Amino acid sequence: MTFLEDSRIPSQLLQLPKDQYAVLVLMAVAYEAMDARSLVNMRRGLPAPYKEHFPEGDREMRKALRELEKAKYIKRGTQSRFRIQPDLSWRILREVLREKEAVAPLAEVVRRASPIRSTFTCSWHQHLRELQLLLMEREGKAFLERLEMSRYIMGRNDSQPFDPIGYFFDRPFDPAFLASFSPQFQLNICFELVQRKIGFLENVSPYLPLLQQLLEEAPDQRLRQQILNLMASLYAMQGQVAKAEALLSHPVGFPDPGLQALHLATIELIRGDHAAALEGFQLANRRLKARGYFTDQWNGVFHALLLLWEKDYAKVQAYARRKSMYDGAFEVIESAALFQQNQEAAARSCLNSKKGHPSPLAAMLLGLVHIWIDVPMEASLRAHLRGLLEIATEHGYPLYAREYLAILAAAGEELPRKLKQQAQAVAQAAGEATFLDRLEQSEPWQRALEVMLRLQAQSPSQSQGPGSRVIWLVDFDRKEIQPIEQKRSKQGGWTKGRNIALKRLYTGEVDELTAQDHRIRSALNHYSYGYYGNDEYEWNVDAAFAQMAGHPLLFLKSNPSVSVELVQAKPELIVAEEGSHFVLTLDPPVDRPGPQLIRETNTRYQLLDVTPAQWEIFQLFSRGSIRIPIKARDLLAKAVANVAPVLPVQSELLGESVDLPDVEASACPHILLLPIGDGFKVELFVKPFQTDPPYLKPGEGRELLIAEVGGVRTRTRRDLKAEQAQADALLAACPTLQAHPAYRQEWQLEETEDALNLLTELLPLREAGQVVVEWPKGEKLRLAGTADLNQVALQVKAKQDWLALDGEVQVSEGRVIALQELLRRMQDDPSSRFVTLEDGQYLALTQKLRQHLLEMQALVTNRKGELRMHGLAGELLEEMSEAGAKLKANAAWKRQQARLREARSLVPVVPPDFQADLRPYQEEGFRWLSRLAHWGVGACLADDMGLGKTVQALALL
Repeated sequence: MTFLEDSRIPSQLLQLPKDQYAVLVLMAVAYEAMDARSLVNMRRGLPAPYKEHFPEGDREMRKALRELEKAKYIKRGTQSRFRIQPDLSWRILREVLREKEAVAPLAEVVRRASPIRSTFTCSWHQHLRELQLLLMEREGKAFLERLEMSRYIMGRNDSQPFDPIGYFFDRPFDPAFLASFSPQFQLNICFELVQRKIGFLENVSPYLPLLQQLLEEAPDQRLRQQILNLMASLYAMQGQVAKAEALLSHPVGFPDPGLQALHLATIELIRGDHAAALEGFQLANRRLKARGYFTDQWNGVFHALLLLWEKDYAKVQAYARRKSMYDGAFEVIESAALFQQNQEAAARSCLNSKKGHPSPLAAMLLGLVHIWIDVPMEASLRAHLRGLLEIATEHGYPLYAREYLAILAAAGEELPRKLKQQAQAVAQAAGEATFLDRLEQSEPWQRALEVMLRLQAQSPSQSQGPGSRVIWLVDFDRKEIQPIEQKRSKQGGWTKGRNIALKRLYTGEVDELTAQDHRIRSALNHYSYGYYGNDEYEWNVDAAFAQMAGHPLLFLKSNPSVSVELVQAKPELIVAEEGSHFVLTLDPPVDRPGPQLIRETNTRYQLLDVTPAQWEIFQLFSRGSIRIPIKARDLLAKAVANVAPVLPVQSELLGESVDLPDVEASACPHILLLPIGDGFKVELFVKPFQTDPPYLKPGEGRELLIAEVGGVRTRTRRDLKAEQAQADALLAACPTLQAHPAYRQEWQLEETEDALNLLTELLPLREAGQVVVEWPKGEKLRLAGTADLNQVALQVKAKQDWLALDGEVQVSEGRVIALQELLRRMQDDPSSRFVTLEDGQYLALTQKLRQHLLEMQALVTNRKGELRMHGLAGELLEEMSEAGAKLKANAAWKRQQARLREARSLVPVVPPDFQADLRPYQEEGFRWLSRLAHWGVGACLADDMGLGKTVQALALL
């Protein structure tokens, strides 16, 4: 009897002509796409009983394929190739062929016509063909090996459309079919099905009779213990406490003391005995640590939750760094740990990433965290929890029903009476104590004190934190990402670090990855190509950037020492009244839906995620703005109120805007300096809210602003004219900026000297409160102060024919620099008026002081640490003193200077009885010699020969 004569053929397929039906069955075995020629060739290899029903030639085969396509049994692809509908393929093999003997002739022909030459290069459809043929041949061990290989290969390529286990065994679950395999194979399949079902609160009751039967009929002790472990895990995850405990004390004996302690610890946690649970987890950890068994299992989620309550945040974050199927749950717990350490920005970023429809376990934890940290729960999350409560109640998950009820009640959610009663009945099996009962809310000041107290209790080596970390070098404009692994240096800082290979990052081999790092690396794609399976890794850059919002370790790729900030932002609809119209605009304007980056400053970017609903609104603004007559106020108010849940609105038309606190807008300019190579980029902004963003261009943009300031929505109204006036005044006071070309109030200063000149020009403005200078975190070109002659104090002593010189310069209040040190540091760059001090700061010298110090450098010598000048050079010190420098001298110096002043005031006259006439330059030489004679010092008259040196000397004598 051939398959065409089988009485079990479904009636729908029996209505097909025999040739079409025969083709359909062959395509079910082949599974992959086939054309008419391939099918005809395969027909020729069939045994005679099968061949007679197949179309004989290409023409007849194409006709049969067209009819099957018309009936929607097959689907046409490229190059006139057809593929059977996936659901129908497995149904035909299960319901028509059934037995190994019926499949074997067709399988042999298909494998001969389309052989798999390399497991690494075959397609997903070939993998699935082999999987279903191995099942029909009852080759359970070969099936599991092929399944593992296909998951590895196809998972790496992201080309696996679905997982085969549910496809083959749960559509619907057929215990009779599964029972035709070995007991070990049955357990392996049940394990996968149960794990998948529990993760989504699906009904697991169909599997329990088979598991119970396997437990009773298992051929050996090892298999019975494996079944016990699976069933205990199942009941514990459901919250069926009594059933789980009964299995843990089963007469067969539990297979592993470590796993037994793990399950018991979880049960104690569900019951509310946290001390016993903590002791049990510690015992399980000691027994299982060598295997690392539960770090990425669902038990680990509950252990992390307990550690959170115990405020052991370091271990909580260690859990979150592990890559597992429960990443979402670990990340929610980590967000709570971050919040409890007052790292609210990072915590909110982690919570925001869980928007949508998180898994039942992650949703439970998300609800707990919202209640704990007193963050309002969005309507979408409440609706999601309510839906999960209905599923947990229907499918018998006491733990989830209990926690969902408590969370929704705490959130003020009203539930239908019938649902509430049914859920309460189901929840009784998990006990009365809820996780919510364990939560203790605290004020920010309490959390801050707790963090400080823990820091105080740590040893110096502990306070340094982990020995390594991962940072991200980014270029948002060029869409470049480079992860870097840094080690802590002996000085307590961080090394320059080394690049992390994308392969290591993709496989999760980097231990230092945080939960947010794992979300970023999930945007890394892997491709394999070529006969030898060459690997390539490539970023989905937009998806990676979308996960970086709020990350504390982002740095500029062009300057890795400069941190960059990426903050989550929302597009807004702005409604402003202008004359006889309302003007509607969007801020910021965008040209596409989805995530995108908006540059606010060189080191601050906004991440904007435009939803499809928002994009529908944005498309109305093709001309940039919409003008609506004042007479349509009421209609506009209704429209704005309708849009507000989808798109944040800034408008006086909304009642809530009237009640917002108002602050006076700041028009003070902000200068941002960013080191770029050897130079600096300078940007001019205003910050209307003074301490909080946004950064805006002076005199540009809208007047009305609403933003969160200290966590409170606050309103201000900008004075655009005042902003522009103050910006103009700043530019007028800064010749350095005037000397460089500007683009949208941005300047590129190529030299450090230019930046220092700018800081010097800004210094009086800063002291007057007329400008704020901002630097990126970790970078600052610091100006210690400006020095003039009135800040110089000199000491001089006359010794024989030389002067001993000492002194200092007042840099700032409480800080001086020795004159000798200043002269030495000036030699580093004699052409600059800026002197680098020992701490990297700069001292700006006025041109007058710099000129005097340069003259002093040319006149002084350093003898055994003492500055010396020739006695005749003392005139420079007199000039500096007259210009404002403080001068302290000994009596010998004062006498010497007194004689010098007398000599300078002396007006010598040629004696009237001198018998010679002196020319003018000879009279000047005579007066010079006379003053030196009066001062009491010697000199050398060195005119050229024949110019009358003798007559000048005779006149003096």
